[in-house]
Amino acid sequence: MPTSTLRHLWLLGSRLVTPLSHVTATTMVLLTITACGIDSLPVDPDPMSSGPFGAGGSVNPDQAWAALSGTSLPGFAGWWLDQDGVPTVALSSRSHESRAVSYVESLRTIVHPEAGAAHQLGRSDARVRIQDVAYSYASLWEFLQIALAVVNDAGVMAFISYLTIDEVHNALRIGVPSSLHVSEIRPLMTTAGIPEDGLKVVISPSPAAEQQQSIRDDWDTIPGGVQGRFVGRVGCTLGVTATVDGVAGVIGSSHCSSNPYESDSGDLQQSTTGPVVGSEAWDKAGVVGFQFGAGAWGLPVAYCPFPFGCRYGDAQWTEFDYPESARHGRIARTLLAGYPGIGSHTVDQNRPYFGVASDLPFSQQVVGLWVSKMGMVTGWTRGQITDRCVYIPPQVATPDAPMLACQNVTSAHSTGGDSGGPYFLDGGTADEEGPWDWVYLLGVHFGRLDESNANSATYSTIQGIRFDFSSSGSSNFETTLYCFAGDDVHPC
Repeated sequence: MPTSTLRHLWLLGSRLVTPLSHVTATTMVLLTITACGIDSLPVDPDPMSSGPFGAGGSVNPDQAWAALSGTSLPGFAGWWLDQDGVPTVALSSRSHESRAVSYVESLRTIVHPEAGAAHQLGRSDARVRIQDVAYSYASLWEFLQIALAVVNDAGVMAFISYLTIDEVHNALRIGVPSSLHVSEIRPLMTTAGIPEDGLKVVISPSPAAEQQQSIRDDWDTIPGGVQGRFVGRVGCTLGVTATVDGVAGVIGSSHCSSNPYESDSGDLQQSTTGPVVGSEAWDKAGVVGFQFGAGAWGLPVAYCPFPFGCRYGDAQWTEFDYPESARHGRIARTLLAGYPGIGSHTVDQNRPYFGVASDLPFSQQVVGLWVSKMGMVTGWTRGQITDRCVYIPPQVATPDAPMLACQNVTSAHSTGGDSGGPYFLDGGTADEEGPWDWVYLLGVHFGRLDESNANSATYSTIQGIRFDFSSSGSSNFETTLYCFAGDDVHPC
């Protein structure tokens, strides 16, 4: 099928029943991606590796891995860290096995900017393991696009908890609220051409955004990870301070604001009795279709329909009334991290802060990576990334919310009031404290993917949030995060 014909079907919202064998990577949006040299080590087309990732025809992370799979690393189907911390790469073809191993090795090594030493993601003594699979990431990306078109056309988007490419099980996984929805959704997908062994439809209660009242101290200078609330709303957690167009403020959760997903100038305070410290300056409904240019979302217009639209981050921006309110480049540090339950809420007086060393590229935020979250209710908790790049449609309880694209899910514990809290990499695991006082920033907390599972904490990536801020229709914010080198704060 020609690309123009396939795209025409998407835009009309027609039922897509073309057999998968007739839909190839070359007939999909992969044509928009420049191929890497086939004889060179693949350069990861990671659109989230630095700064806003919409410029220059960049695409979303799923599309980037699909491009890699369809061009410079044929057969690539994703990589992750298994339960023992062993880096694992999935291949549907071993024709470029050595190059796949080299690619993963290049990504699993990070050099900590403060410590100056190399750190291995996963077990340092483990070699990259190969897992043979049936489908490349390009094929899995096709399955996702077909599924999004089908649920949109069939009018069943409200019955979808989430959609994600499950690279560990080499399948498209769709979460639905009950067994009745399983029997309805599965036939729709297989009729559309998604093979049975490439599809997992699982029962998953709808995602729950988290917010509730909790008492915490007011801070004179505000770091990330402490309480915050908009006047008249229940409490949440503040994510990370930054400047937008040179004005100091803090990134928080959109669903915690006075009017979620729209700018409202709502007043922010830390506790119910604390003073107002700032007011909301940016929030926005989801962007419909291709407002950022062809391929910028990596999703056709039918998948971000009115009134939903799409966003990469459940995030808003609050400007401080006084710039000295911001404790830039810092995340509050408590005494102890918890796993699988809650952690400490008490600030470590000897080491009251984590310093932000950098943000971690999305291509290194893989399944199996141990990460930390700071929330005002559950405190400092840890867990592993269990799913990357999950698509969460608007839920029945929040019908005006946008589709949230490429959220990462973890096994960290969370509950109401943690929303907006920062996620970071500190080098720790389930039973080992991280060795770093300087951490890699990952994103901010949204809620639970499964409302019945306290260990399904989900976050929006900081790269996605910056993209939303910088490419938000009439707004064109220049977002600056702050990091540390020695004792000096500087733009990341």
